[in-house]
Amino acid sequence: MLMQIDGTMLFAIISFLIFLLIIKFIVLKPISKAIENRDNFYFKNSKMEQDSIQKSKTLLEQKQQLLDASRDEASNILKEASLASKLENEAQINQAKTLAKDEMEKNRANLEQESKTAKHEIKSQIKDIVKSIVSKILNEDIEIELNDSEIDKYLKI
Repeated sequence: MLMQIDGTMLFAIISFLIFLLIIKFIVLKPISKAIENRDNFYFKNSKMEQDSIQKSKTLLEQKQQLLDASRDEASNILKEASLASKLENEAQINQAKTLAKDEMEKNRANLEQESKTAKHEIKSQIKDIVKSIVSKILNEDIEIELNDSEIDKYLKI
């Protein structure tokens, strides 16, 4: 039998089409809207994730640059402090050498003066001893004139 198209079938087709339209507006639109919102949410989150990753990379690079700059600056400060300390030490050493040299010159001059004074006293004592010896040997008071050059020749001073 062939299928007969009558009012019942026509009513069923129209009812089915109305049902599809109702389902489309009531169920499918909110579901498709929810799917679209979810896709937009994931897209935004994915974009934010990429931006965050990029920002963190940038911050890490800046941190590394700051650390490198700080290390360089600290190294330069240490070098400058070391050089300044070395220069200060050299200046103090040179000052101490100069003071020691001045003190040595002063002491040398004092020693030379004392040596001259001691030589003069020794010469006068030698003159007195020689006069005393000659006087005792000769049993007379004799005035003897001794020359400093003669005394120097025998004493080798």
